[in-house]
Amino acid sequence: MASQKRPRKLASEELFEYAVKCLGARAYSTGDLKSKLRMRAANPSDADAVIDRLKDIGYLDDRRFAEIYAAARVENEGFGRMRVLNDLRARRVSGDMADQAVERAIGDKSEADLIDAF
Repeated sequence: MASQKRPRKLASEELFEYAVKCLGARAYSTGDLKSKLRMRAANPSDADAVIDRLKDIGYLDDRRFAEIYAAARVENEGFGRMRVLNDLRARRVSGDMADQAVERAIGDKSEADLIDAF
């Protein structure tokens, strides 16, 4: 049985570069990215510093993530309110922020309208 190689732990600047690379591949919520970074960080407190730095430069924004995610789920996949809320919460978006994003994405459409559109 082949042993699995564990990823190398990253120093602060390497962790930042890793985070930018992750965000370049797909969008992350703050909670999801922080969890991913903590697994790779040589010093777990570096993950918090990297998250703060990403927020400061505008690379990480949970509100924008939630709005784009909710809109895509409603428009492209025809998901309803509860499904989108559950998906956002699973991605560690705060409850209030998730509620607001879903309200914007669904707008004045009823569940029946969403079902018919699907």
